[in-house]
Amino acid sequence: MPAIFPRPDKSSPLTEPDGRSALQSWFDFWGYLESQVKSLAAQIAALVILAPATQADQETATSNTVAVTPGTQKFHPGHPKAWALLTQAAGVYTLAASYGIASINKTGTGVVEVTLSTAFSSTSYAVIACPVGSSTILDTNVTINSTTKVTVTIIRSSTEAATDGGFAIMFFGDQ
Repeated sequence: MPAIFPRPDKSSPLTEPDGRSALQSWFDFWGYLESQVKSLAAQIAALVILAPATQADQETATSNTVAVTPGTQKFHPGHPKAWALLTQAAGVYTLAASYGIASINKTGTGVVEVTLSTAFSSTSYAVIACPVGSSTILDTNVTINSTTKVTVTIIRSSTEAATDGGFAIMFFGDQ
């Protein structure tokens, strides 16, 4: 990027003793400075300032003329609305990390209810759950109970019996 204010060196007319030559150099310098300021102003005017995306913009997921902010990202259909990592030790489940989860409740061996902090608009939402932290082969079964609650059952693959085990879960859909 060129310097806006060039520094004169020994060959510059600004340092020559001839007054007329020095005066002309100052006029040239101010003309150059004015052109640089105008160029900068034109560059600033050409900047496109994007309006922030609204909930409707995010839900339709088609606009390329708005900027997504952290507060509206969650409304995009491809963004998880909630997620959690549940660990389990000696039959006790713990929320190790989560977003959008209000509570968890163990209702039986390997059976945990997960309650969301924000309801979905209907029971037509997607849930992905997978077992974690076990050397045994486990599966998960998810039942959508309502717009705010699911039941996850951890199943030992070899016996098809419910068993306690940690799991990760994600929720997608319209809230």
